[in-house]
Amino acid sequence: EYNIPVFKTYGMTETCSGVSGFWLNKFPEYVESVGQPFHNATVNIKDSKVSIEGPIVMTKYYDGEKTKNIFKTNDIGYMKRGFLYITGRDDDMIKIDGKQASISEIHNILLSHKAVYNVLITQEYDEIKSGRLIAYLELNDHSITIDKIKIFCSKFLSDFKIPKEFHIVDEIDRL
Repeated sequence: EYNIPVFKTYGMTETCSGVSGFWLNKFPEYVESVGQPFHNATVNIKDSKVSIEGPIVMTKYYDGEKTKNIFKTNDIGYMKRGFLYITGRDDDMIKIDGKQASISEIHNILLSHKAVYNVLITQEYDEIKSGRLIAYLELNDHSITIDKIKIFCSKFLSDFKIPKEFHIVDEIDRL
């Protein structure tokens, strides 16, 4: 509507900032991506984990360990039609019933429900170290039921990713 040129980028300090990017007004269909890798950056994806290679990568870590111009991020992602998509963080992943799940993905799905104002996801581990999710919800609309929230979650999440317990709380910050 306003045709304002916005350049969306992805990068980090360890890569001298810029790794990928694109003009949103030229490629609006790729809005969910973080762009195409720049000419001096090679993006590698192995087991969904993103690593960056090239002269933009720092030469060594603070402790002196050399990087060999390769930086392994904690980002999870994939490439599609030359565009990089970041879907989460490796340190955000937990194991539930032997399967990997992203806490951020679950958090964001719950937060996208119009009745949900704030979310806190915690996990408990059983004797075989499998995570069991518990969701604490601060609501905008107190007429919503937990069953309706579970049904909403089932539209976007696999069954194993849906928290086993839900608790309605007055304020997340006070937990």
